[in-house]
Amino acid sequence: MASKHHYLIGSPNHDAPKTVVITGAARGGTSMVAGTVRELGINLGARLGENHEDPQFLPKDLDHIRSIVAKRNEDLDTWGWKMPHSLAYLDEIEADLRNPHIILVWRNVLATALSQVNRSGATIDNALAYSQARLQEMIEQLAKFKSPVLLVNYEQAVRDPEEFVNTLAEYLDVQVTADMKKNCLRFIDPKKGYQQVSETFFEVTEIEGPFVDTVEHIIVPRGLEQVDDTPFYRHVKPNPRFILRTGKPKPLPDDVVVTLENTTNDVSDIKFLLDFDWQFSQNLAFKAKVAPGVHSFRVQSNGKLKRIAVVPSITDDQSDLINVQLLACDQQ
Repeated sequence: MASKHHYLIGSPNHDAPKTVVITGAARGGTSMVAGTVRELGINLGARLGENHEDPQFLPKDLDHIRSIVAKRNEDLDTWGWKMPHSLAYLDEIEADLRNPHIILVWRNVLATALSQVNRSGATIDNALAYSQARLQEMIEQLAKFKSPVLLVNYEQAVRDPEEFVNTLAEYLDVQVTADMKKNCLRFIDPKKGYQQVSETFFEVTEIEGPFVDTVEHIIVPRGLEQVDDTPFYRHVKPNPRFILRTGKPKPLPDDVVVTLENTTNDVSDIKFLLDFDWQFSQNLAFKAKVAPGVHSFRVQSNGKLKRIAVVPSITDDQSDLINVQLLACDQQ
């Protein structure tokens, strides 16, 4: 496998289903690589957040991890996961993996440290020391692996994304379609930071109304789960949320508006949960703060969005929100 920017150790085995493990330093580019792998059709887990990490592989509980691996092997052919923390134990479970193919992501130490400073508020001294220690750990762990390993140069991957996608596809033995290539190249954009893959793409933005000429009511039922928002009775039960969906088991339009009213005198925290497979997840969420009054949020998606849940804050055992509505949108 020839590549100008990335390096292969060992020989890939394309004769059996693979287990793809993506690891490296935290804030070192593993999310970009994992998202690209997902765009190539490799299952890295269900309902993942924008960092594309499967929390099942976070703790160093090797018995638990081995049980997850065994279950995934039963249910799936080629699959994998992304987790920087897996670097610490991967050599201990490598023999338990089915045809493992490791992707180890390398990034400039200063760039990794600056990313940590910007995201977590760490001091530059501590961030540099941490990044350097992780780099040394990567070198030490690399010597222990017996499986093929693709060393990815993050800076070159984002500088020459097409070459990176071709290298990754060859390593994983993926036949890249035109749509796959387009989605991969769209995803590899360091200016956007963390983002969802095309399969669960959504974007929520607050917009100004009114919408007399641009939106119309969608004539569908609104499910109220644990919330009654009539003017005289808004008491709630645990985990309240307004469920917005179509009347049939079909997706919502790819461009909708959610309107709502905060009836309190204070700024209220709200959350949108986006459901693409008939199950809500905290990983697919958008948070906002709304002042008293009426607000409108535009929700754009890939046309596969099944439901939207609006989660209100609770004041004195009552929902802060009323008049939660779903509208169609044809804004440009």
